[in-house]
Amino acid sequence: MAQFTTRLHELGLQFMQGARFWHVLDASAGKDQAANWIIATYQQLSGKRPTTLGLGDGPNDAPLLEVMDYAVIVKGLNREGVHLHDEDPARVWRNAA
Repeated sequence: MAQFTTRLHELGLQFMQGARFWHVLDASAGKDQAANWIIATYQQLSGKRPTTLGLGDGPNDAPLLEVMDYAVIVKGLNREGVHLHDEDPARVWRNAA
């Protein structure tokens, strides 16, 4: 697996674990970048920054949840779960079921 991941990196790709599957993605793209683009576009058009809420159930959702104002982590099939740098209970909610 390490050789495969290294080769993907050499090709400008990343190997990312989701809740159920592994994904090969462009290394320069991610859910966080897409969300930031949407937030910036909304702010440019409306003159206001929206309050954001993201939901995720796998490790590949962590970058998205990190850029949201509020995050809901749904217990999924993935044993690794979702780990965030900022797990402030005022901002992050984890469901139990």
